[in-house]
Amino acid sequence: MGTPDGYICTTEGDECVIEHKRTGMGCLNLFLGIWLGGWTVGCVFLIHSYLNGGKMEDGSPIPLWFVSAFVIPWFVVALLLSYAMLARKTFRLTNVAMHIETRLFFLRWSVTLPRDTISEIKQMKDGGEGDDSFPSWGLEIRASSLIDSPWQWFVLLNNFGCNNRTRSILTRLPYDHSKWLGTKLSEWSGVPAKFCPEPAPDE
Repeated sequence: MGTPDGYICTTEGDECVIEHKRTGMGCLNLFLGIWLGGWTVGCVFLIHSYLNGGKMEDGSPIPLWFVSAFVIPWFVVALLLSYAMLARKTFRLTNVAMHIETRLFFLRWSVTLPRDTISEIKQMKDGGEGDDSFPSWGLEIRASSLIDSPWQWFVLLNNFGCNNRTRSILTRLPYDHSKWLGTKLSEWSGVPAKFCPEPAPDE
């Protein structure tokens, strides 16, 4: 399998460094962009009306909760679209662990997974089922993390103290992105990877 668009794989001494930027999923990104554009216009008018004493149909002032019910989904979709188009990941594979760093704008977060605790590498289909018309695939890994940051402590507490959990390290991408990375990680860790069936050409 050739290296998919969006990947750069280099070797630095004993380390393998895989950099990934999100590509593909243009139809999904276009859909989110159009939705966000229309919702932005509605939010601007609603906020303007709220700040200028606008009224509800019954004549009462527009409540803040009503404005929030429109603005909060805007932020959620804006964040999803930003992540889908601009997020960058670096997978640094050493003899003892995999270090994953994710970057979005000025935000950075990371996790370190010891090599000998990885027990499962699995591709999953996370889009294109039911009402979702945009086929996509992701990659999950089950492993323990090294607790070396406040964020990882929070994740551990949120997982009821269990430090062996499944993490999605890729989501909502074309099939070959997770297939290629899963193959690389399987070769590095020695853990057989589980893959979904090859999609039909029209997917």
